[in-house]
Amino acid sequence: MNELIYQVGGTLVLDEPFNSQPVSATISIHTMRDGALTVINNSFTAITDEVCVCDDLVLTLGASAKGARIFTPSATAGTIPNLTDESYRLLISRGGRIYFAHVSEYDTALDDSAIPVLEVTTFRVDEGIDFPISAGDKAYGIRVSYDLDWTAVTADWAGQVKAIWTVTLTDGSVRRIGRVYDCVKQVLNKPATWADVVARRPDADSQMSEIRDKERFVDVAWDDIVTRLYNLGIRHNLVFPEYSTVLRDATVMQCIYNLTMHQGLPAPMLFLSQGQDYLSWLNHEINASLGQFLLPVDNNEDGELTAGETGVGRRGVWLRSRTNRNNYSEFE
Repeated sequence: MNELIYQVGGTLVLDEPFNSQPVSATISIHTMRDGALTVINNSFTAITDEVCVCDDLVLTLGASAKGARIFTPSATAGTIPNLTDESYRLLISRGGRIYFAHVSEYDTALDDSAIPVLEVTTFRVDEGIDFPISAGDKAYGIRVSYDLDWTAVTADWAGQVKAIWTVTLTDGSVRRIGRVYDCVKQVLNKPATWADVVARRPDADSQMSEIRDKERFVDVAWDDIVTRLYNLGIRHNLVFPEYSTVLRDATVMQCIYNLTMHQGLPAPMLFLSQGQDYLSWLNHEINASLGQFLLPVDNNEDGELTAGETGVGRRGVWLRSRTNRNNYSEFE
């Protein structure tokens, strides 16, 4: 998820599966009721048809067989971004066939020209490309981004804004895409790793041995937990003690649930031939983890915890938050 930070801003990125590389793009950001941001507070600046940055990276590929994972580009053009960013994808074009590749690792080096230029020397796609690549095929960056500076904003506000991206592609087509972004006062980081999952299910590593980037399973599980909280009106306003393992435990169990449900991880011996019961138990454990502690929630995100926001059972907070989920701002 893209979050904007209260009185800071941030970089919004659009990682859509475009069929060709973006050449130009603009963004307009409004309140949820289509008003200018200045409606919230006059310290905001209206954002209408602002110019965005389009990824101009083009990698020329060498020939490779079907299933190849490691690629050595023969040429690099454009700016090299962080290719391993979680949502970043390269568009690989092969004679009209396209593929969106997630890069798990890459190397760069300066070439030997009179004025050295940074090039991508190798990159790896863990899942492999399911068709042969011919020499001269291209890999394109397709990300669109916009840097939003809210350091001059004085409004004590947190809520949602609506963005409309208008993107023109090299094939001449135009895409118009709407997104909703949260302005939050803190960002919750992923609390678990694959090692935490293996500590709970030691056989998971061998069961998923064919998958090289297992950490992505944890990324997906964490997104699922954030979505659970979000749907209950709790965005990024949890305040919890450092020793709390609530979010870590819930993420681990969510990851195991996802692996069992979608990746064929077998149920343990205790649930032999009772796969559905195992899924139900995992779901119960996720809810139990999230409801185990009396975690305070800064419901109105004013930076202060009142008596009504502390010492409340997790499930009680969920029920209250669901009915009050529109109290973050009158502008939602």
